[in-house]
Amino acid sequence: MSAVREVTSMQELEAAVGSCHDGQGLIICCSASWCGPCKAIKPEFEALSARHPDVLCLRAMDDTGPDVVAAMKIRGFPTFIAGTKSGGATFTETHRFSGADRSKLESTFASLAAASAASAPDPFSGAGRERLFPNVQALVDMGFGVEAASLAIGYGGSLEGALDWLEARPDGKPLPGEAAPDAGDGAGGDGDGDDGDDYEDAGAEGGGGASGLSLAERKARVQRLIAEKKAAKAAEEKEAAKARELARREAGQRAAEAEAARAAAAKEVERRERQRDAQAAAKRKLIARLQVVQDQLERAKASGHADKVAELEAKIAALQGGHEHHAASGRFDPAAWQARLERAMGVLSKLDGERGRTAMATVKALVSNAMDPAKGGAGEEAGAKFRRVKADKPALRSRVTDVPGGRPLLMAAGWAAEFSAEAEAAGVSGAAAVDAFVFGGAPLTAEQAARLGRAAIEAIDAALAK
Repeated sequence: MSAVREVTSMQELEAAVGSCHDGQGLIICCSASWCGPCKAIKPEFEALSARHPDVLCLRAMDDTGPDVVAAMKIRGFPTFIAGTKSGGATFTETHRFSGADRSKLESTFASLAAASAASAPDPFSGAGRERLFPNVQALVDMGFGVEAASLAIGYGGSLEGALDWLEARPDGKPLPGEAAPDAGDGAGGDGDGDDGDDYEDAGAEGGGGASGLSLAERKARVQRLIAEKKAAKAAEEKEAAKARELARREAGQRAAEAEAARAAAAKEVERRERQRDAQAAAKRKLIARLQVVQDQLERAKASGHADKVAELEAKIAALQGGHEHHAASGRFDPAAWQARLERAMGVLSKLDGERGRTAMATVKALVSNAMDPAKGGAGEEAGAKFRRVKADKPALRSRVTDVPGGRPLLMAAGWAAEFSAEAEAAGVSGAAAVDAFVFGGAPLTAEQAARLGRAAIEAIDAALAK
């Protein structure tokens, strides 16, 4: 089984390095789950780690151990970093290489195994006894010599296999012509990674030593301990499987909740769009109603019906939603030029595209001509002719009155409708009865004209951007 340990943080890396003896060889494989060469070299790396248990083998993945990958300054995957422990939880890097190079990996393991063997502590000292590799230590605790124990583990491959090997070789030496084990196996490698952890249990049952037991008794004890550990490991894996299944279900639940939240958000967006459409329709209806009432007001003014004028002005004020320039009496003050400008800005947002720009520019020009006598020649009398514009004038109709919002804009700027006596006599009402538009507003200053023009362009641009 692979002896590779995965580290996901610098703390885990330091703990792993700290468990080594000084000078022991170690190798860190920095890999990525999406990397093809990483997948190709993975079996070779794990096989070498199993054959060289005296070399500390670690793996850091880019997704589960990004801090380790960053600290190692990795520029490509896979990258192998080789070194030896230099004291405490630190190690000295000897070399590194990138890519799925099997020959380089094998030679690196060979050099690290040699470094581990050369730096191994004296097994007969107190500290050295604790530093022996687990499987060798288990055999030493049973009463075998260190040399025989190391050879047995190397040939047997596991603690149980080592006992079988020693049973056939009471002197603890290889038979004549017996092939030597792979490099590094004598340090305590095993087949499934479980046997070596039981040496303390085996020694504990023997009262601190097992030299008084026969080989068969020692073997039986180890086999029982191994069986117990495997059963415990199976139970642990079962619990881990349950935890994974629970995590999978929780992830599914979270995904379902996220999907429900997205659906709810989409419904909310749709609801808001319907609400905006309804509000826009209500605004259009209000504008149309306001246009009708304004037409009625102009007719009432032209006919001299004071009571009707007051009633219609109050109705206009109500439709405008309590305009700030509405007087305390409820009557609208038609002489307030600032009020006309504010009303013009509100109407302007309803104008359509370039036609809206043209309507605004035309209204501005009409006001300027009406208020500037110089436009018509010398004297007030010459300028007065620009204060009345025939309703059927083609330029006025195409640029202003036929444009949605253009007619109320014209009136908001100070122009009043003049109704035809013939039309009134014939019972014709509304826009069809208008004969001309007459300017009756206060003088338009240069500053007001500039403000009206700037606000017009900004309002139209904002309307087009929606």
